[in-house]
Amino acid sequence: MREDVWEAYQRRRKEAARGYRPRAATYALSWLVRCARCGGPCSIGGSSTRGAGGVLIRKNGYQFRCSEHKENATCDGVYILRTVAERAVVEKLAEWADEIEAEAAAIPQQDDRAEQAEAASDRAASARKRLEQRLAEIAAEQDRQTSLVSRGIIPEDSYMRERDRLAAEQLAVTRELAELDERQEQQPTDRAALVPVMRGLVERWEITPVATRRNMLRELIHGVWAYPKSVGPDGEERPAYAVPVPVWETAPQPIGRRAEQAA
Repeated sequence: MREDVWEAYQRRRKEAARGYRPRAATYALSWLVRCARCGGPCSIGGSSTRGAGGVLIRKNGYQFRCSEHKENATCDGVYILRTVAERAVVEKLAEWADEIEAEAAAIPQQDDRAEQAEAASDRAASARKRLEQRLAEIAAEQDRQTSLVSRGIIPEDSYMRERDRLAAEQLAVTRELAELDERQEQQPTDRAALVPVMRGLVERWEITPVATRRNMLRELIHGVWAYPKSVGPDGEERPAYAVPVPVWETAPQPIGRRAEQAA
């Protein structure tokens, strides 16, 4: 019996028994905000102020800040209020919905195309489910084989052959799943089908659960690009602003990790 195999097996079992899950996002735009300077993610951060009598008032989830700037200062970064970023998203959703509906009203209805798109989406969802199920089956079989060899039920050479076979199949299925995702990304987005999602978010933003908002936003946007405050030609300071980027547009290029230095 190999002790390292047995220990690894026991660790996986303990994690499964504890029901480990990644921590859920607290805010709708968590990890959807991007720094316009470097293109990297922005993390949510708090702030605080002093109230009457010097009482410390904490403000959780107050602003987004560039992770690269925070962690290693390789980017000049950006700070933007969460309320500013969320307001920009809601305003853009309403604007996009109006534009798409106006365009659709000017084009004759094409029910056949809509039905074909829905059928293609159903086929892709079915293929994804099949591939994900197979990955789960492979993972379960890998655990079973590890248990068998760790208990001395099968010889190690048999375990090694089965392990390699399962690993090869796992890689093939993973590649097939990645190719399916790539084909889906290359499909033109049916913007009209997204309008009800946009309207629902705009009308019920505050009362919709965070997890639901995040899932809906992933259907609509690549992310929200946060641009740093700047000084205009008139010498007036302009605050940081947010630009939500829809899935039917390409993500913007970074403006540069470092601000231009005055000569």
